[in-house]
Amino acid sequence: MEEKDRMDNKDRTEEKDLLKDVEQEEKDGRKAALIRAAVTGAVFFILFAGIMVGVFTAGRKKAKETSNVEDTIRKYTKEKEEESPAPEEAKEEETPAPEKETPTPVRSPRKTAAPDIEEEEEEIQGTPAPEGPVMEENKKKDYSKIRFDIKRNLGEMEAYFKDDNLKALDDLANLDRYLAMSWSLRNTTDFYYYGDRNPQGEPEGYGVAVYADNEYYYGEWKDGQRSGGGKWIHFHIHNVKDHKDPITYHQYVGTFSKDLPNGAGQDHYEYDLSKVGEHQRLITNYICSYKDGLIDGDVYCTTTSAEGEYLDWTGKAKSGSFEYISEARDKKKRGPVLSDRENPDNYLWMSSYENQKIGVRNYISSAK
Repeated sequence: MEEKDRMDNKDRTEEKDLLKDVEQEEKDGRKAALIRAAVTGAVFFILFAGIMVGVFTAGRKKAKETSNVEDTIRKYTKEKEEESPAPEEAKEEETPAPEKETPTPVRSPRKTAAPDIEEEEEEIQGTPAPEGPVMEENKKKDYSKIRFDIKRNLGEMEAYFKDDNLKALDDLANLDRYLAMSWSLRNTTDFYYYGDRNPQGEPEGYGVAVYADNEYYYGEWKDGQRSGGGKWIHFHIHNVKDHKDPITYHQYVGTFSKDLPNGAGQDHYEYDLSKVGEHQRLITNYICSYKDGLIDGDVYCTTTSAEGEYLDWTGKAKSGSFEYISEARDKKKRGPVLSDRENPDNYLWMSSYENQKIGVRNYISSAK
């Protein structure tokens, strides 16, 4: 009996010890679980904090980049504004010109005081510009058979536009692969484009485009149209030697909107003076504001003659027509529209037929 009691006591003792061990293991297990949970939470917290720091840093970086782009655009716009001389300070600048329509005839200086007397000087004729596209078909060369790479061509053009390297641009425009590229767009208002685009794939930002008849544009775009500051160039390239077009180059630099010159700008022409008649005086610069491609507001002009004599003129215009300075008319019903800056008694005269739709000529756009 005593032996049995000892055995029972021993079993109960062992059972208590076993229960203690189990309870201790459970406590240790809960403790380990808590530790694991704490460690896991800490890890997740560290990762989350790192991600948030990265996002914040990236956001600041993107904001900084955006700010830099905006600063660049503002700087570009300011530079363009500084490049465009004010009418009072404008000097003769170098730029060229095209014309599908006959350029505005510019007449010899006359005094308004005596509109009925015979002119002392012979009449100065307008520029004998070709009708329609400037570049003739090349009978010795089929441009449709010449291969060209739009991306390569316009990528090269963009680099020289950025450097404002007119000589290089002219050299490129006269290469066969560039002539073929522009020739493929003849009789259309379409264009090839290289540059920034919006999510819809339309030109937006900065880019360069080529049009028919060797016209190019580099500058700002929005919603697929020329908009903002930019430069438009028309190279007067001929395939015949006996052409009578005196214009070699035509350029407009200024602001654009609705795919047309709108705002302050300079329209510049350059000539082969050997093709300018003895009694011709041709406009080389219009420096003024534009409305849908037409002169509008105060106008500053420069003219040249076959002898290279430059004169400065001032006047006012509205929607493509000069305002007449007085009611005086000569026998050909021409009135004074521009005043000689150095000699206010001298004027350039123009008929009402000539005095209309004056603006950036030969400018290709579907908005016209």
